Amino acid sequence: MPACGSGQPLRPTNAGRCWKRPCGENGAAMVGKNVSERSGTDDCSEKSGGEEATAMKTGIVLVAHGSPEPSANRELFQIAEFVREDGQYPIVQAAFLELAEPDIPTGIDLCIEQGAERVIVVPYFLLTGSHVQQDLPKWVGDAARKHPDIPIRVAESLGYHPILNEIVLERVDALLSSVEWEEEES
Repeated sequence: MPACGSGQPLRPTNAGRCWKRPCGENGAAMVGKNVSERSGTDDCSEKSGGEEATAMKTGIVLVAHGSPEPSANRELFQIAEFVREDGQYPIVQAAFLELAEPDIPTGIDLCIEQGAERVIVVPYFLLTGSHVQQDLPKWVGDAARKHPDIPIRVAESLGYHPILNEIVLERVDALLSSVEWEEEES
């Protein structure tokens, strides 16, 4: 018997903080969760994490590499809007390491101008290369010296997370179901 929700697309639930697969009429199977995993809770209840857990306004800066092609950068702006619309953190800014605007210092400044009392920089990178390990901490350190009264920290990059495995399999399944494969003639 397939696992609960096998083959079904992941969907955000509970204001987007948990990801589940449909599981018939009786609920859903938990595939991955972020806030509750970090906070040590067993569920994705409204009380785990987020602005409601503290009075301090948090700004998030999503950082991607950047491209001279505007359509490539547009996706990060869309992700920032998705995170903002989730409602957990209303101050969310896209920023780029290079080749696009705004740059990281400007992204941090924009969050602070919107009232952020602390800033979390999230590297929107799958691989932890030199940009994540060296360049980003340097720029964040410069911003922290510029804003000594505002805590500015770097979160982990996307890196490996079980949900990425699910996304890869979903992409493969979608392609396999939409393309007719011709057998190669030998």
